[in-house]
Amino acid sequence: MNWQIAIDGPSGAGKSTIAKLLAKKLGFVYVDTGAMYRAITLKALNLKIDLEDESKYDFLEETVIKFDGDQIYLDGKDVTEEIRSLEVTNNVSLVSKYKSVREHLVSMQRKIALDSNIVMDGRDIGTVVLKDANLKIYLDATLEERAKRRRDERIAKGQEVSSIEETIEELKIRDHKDSTREISPLKKADDAILIDTTNLSIDKVISEITKLVLERGLKMEKKAETKALAEDVKANDASEVELEEEKSTKEVVKEEAEEEKEEATSSDQKNNLRVSKFKKLEHLYGLVLSIESNPTNRKRERALILGVGDDDMLKIKKDGKLVKDGKLVLDAADKIMNMEDVKVEKGYLYRHDFDQIKEDEGLLDLLVVGDLLELIVKKIEKAKESGEPNLLFSTKLLKLYKDIEEIEKEHEANKDKVFEAQVVRYSSKGKEEGKADLLLKYNGINCFLPSLQINATDEEKQELVGKTLEVAVIRVDKPRLRLIVSNKAAQAIKYRKELEEKVAKIEVGATYKGLIKNVETYGAFVEIVEGVDALLHVSEWSHDRIRNLKNTVKVGTKVEFKVLGKEQKGNEFHISISRKALLPDYYGDYAKSKKLGDVEELEVVEINNSGVVLKLNEGSTGFLPKSEFAWEKNVFIKDYTDLGEKLKVKIIELEPQRKRVIFSRKQLFENPWETLKLEENQTITVNVIAKLKDGFKVEYQNLIGYMPSNSVHSMKLEDIKEGMDLEVVVGRFDPEETRFVVYKDQRAPRAPKAPKADKPKGAPRGKGAKQEQVQLPQESISSNLKDLIKDQLDQDELKKLKDSKK
Repeated sequence: MNWQIAIDGPSGAGKSTIAKLLAKKLGFVYVDTGAMYRAITLKALNLKIDLEDESKYDFLEETVIKFDGDQIYLDGKDVTEEIRSLEVTNNVSLVSKYKSVREHLVSMQRKIALDSNIVMDGRDIGTVVLKDANLKIYLDATLEERAKRRRDERIAKGQEVSSIEETIEELKIRDHKDSTREISPLKKADDAILIDTTNLSIDKVISEITKLVLERGLKMEKKAETKALAEDVKANDASEVELEEEKSTKEVVKEEAEEEKEEATSSDQKNNLRVSKFKKLEHLYGLVLSIESNPTNRKRERALILGVGDDDMLKIKKDGKLVKDGKLVLDAADKIMNMEDVKVEKGYLYRHDFDQIKEDEGLLDLLVVGDLLELIVKKIEKAKESGEPNLLFSTKLLKLYKDIEEIEKEHEANKDKVFEAQVVRYSSKGKEEGKADLLLKYNGINCFLPSLQINATDEEKQELVGKTLEVAVIRVDKPRLRLIVSNKAAQAIKYRKELEEKVAKIEVGATYKGLIKNVETYGAFVEIVEGVDALLHVSEWSHDRIRNLKNTVKVGTKVEFKVLGKEQKGNEFHISISRKALLPDYYGDYAKSKKLGDVEELEVVEINNSGVVLKLNEGSTGFLPKSEFAWEKNVFIKDYTDLGEKLKVKIIELEPQRKRVIFSRKQLFENPWETLKLEENQTITVNVIAKLKDGFKVEYQNLIGYMPSNSVHSMKLEDIKEGMDLEVVVGRFDPEETRFVVYKDQRAPRAPKAPKADKPKGAPRGKGAKQEQVQLPQESISSNLKDLIKDQLDQDELKKLKDSKK
């Protein structure tokens, strides 16, 4: 079962710093959940959605969040620094309170926790995300200390910085939002351990948590071995190679097994062993003391050697009494053995351990007493008799050791070297079926190929004996003078190099046509060239917003796209491609030279109940809402303009990525209903805008009003033209209802009411009863007065209707 460490706490308590370093120390994966919520907040801000409307977060399914070391990628873009901005910080609590956002990210976080040993930090890790975590920590600190840390962090990153007092207020607001939100509020889990970091160093906090981890049973020794091994063995193969190697050593190398058996001697045998001054495989110099020749049996030939430590030989060579003309004097050996501060010991160099000796040659053919040789300790044997040398030297092994060291240097300088080695042995003894290992030779050096490092059946492995195989070094085993190699690694290196060559040929800015191999909600995987795929994100498909690319694209079809960029991180290549970049971006082209507040004169291409559609360029339009046309409530747009005419408007919204450009006409001038003060019967001069069915549309200082036809007596109606200035009187000025009525001629006073006629007593009432009506002289009621009366009656009825609704 994977280990899980949950770290919670308020902002500025040190969660991210502690969690990141703790994960590195333990060899765990670090998951910054706060960064995930910040990434979603950043995307919401970039999309300019209403952050307080949860329904607008429908982009979650098409959003891709990935971690690469300390970097976080949002939809393929590195946003590590952007998510720490002040704007994101001030809005992340709002975004993270929504159920849909939290459920989506919590699900993602739990999946990550299933795959690895992890350290995860946030505000609800121990209470919601990882309720069964092996260890739960709650970090806290004083408000002042947290504010200081947050401010110092922003200064270090070159971000916008507030004062310490403002930062404290910011944290107070953040704490309140986090701890009072309805979904997953910030709180300490019941089984979490509280650590106050106010006066503790980072190292001290990590040390305290590490102790708790050990108490909970994590085997740190094993972790340390794994971490050390990873430095020598390629990632992903380290543990497999080590396990396989341990299982296979005795079966593969018989000589090593016998040596180990000999070394595991009884206590009586150990008493006969003399402790050597040298160690196995230690490099030294040897002075030939004598040579035992045997022409009849060359294998038994040997030379008695006085071994001298490397550092001691440097001292001896500087001694004028022991060295003359660059050679040791004849009695140098006796003098060296009597030196107290020099590490010396006798041993044998057998003929078969002498390098580059021919079959018909003996040691006497190559050596003379007094020769100085460069050697290595091959073996430390049991001494059969007291005083007998128990060291075996070798020049052949020394060459092999130097070759191994040279290969180790090459491997450190170039871990991607692939070479061919000959398969010399197939080993399946004591192995499960399919688990056989291979032994290879490369320039005389033994190479061990574990079964897990080659994709082949046992039968196929047997057929490889005597043939060459491409391998790569994954570890140099100097104690055993061999290389641990891998055919899988070699194939992976070759594939990556081929991939690098292919990617190198892909030009940024060039256009390609590729096959769609797979389609997901968030994008399509396209083959740029054979063996090289890239993600064509849904946002790069077209200028239109697409929620689910599966509804638009089919696997197997070809698509033309443009390469925007390419980047290599480790063994991975990130290639950014876009289909949208090849499509005309009419809105983007329009917005390049525009900004909010700019005034435009645009052609009217459509008038509808909602407003006016204006032409931006050949492929895009903007919109002038009816509410932004004029300050009047019920405006008739066609009274002012018509199709094909041009309107002067102001840009109030500019979002080319959403194909949204909104204009306002009324914002070009002040609201006249607020600035003008008009009285009834006040004389003013208006301009005639349009001829209507029953009157005229007039304008006075950007105030639109109505002049009824029946208010005109001093001139003929047909003489009134559009654009004409007229002197009129104010009949009605109502800012609340945005109603403005004027009359061409001074309205006449109201006619006096006629006295009511006396009604005779007992006069009949009802259906057939005659009612007397007051007759006013027709000539006393002018047409203007009639219109005024009608207007007043209409207003009375309107008032009654409003009162009834209230």
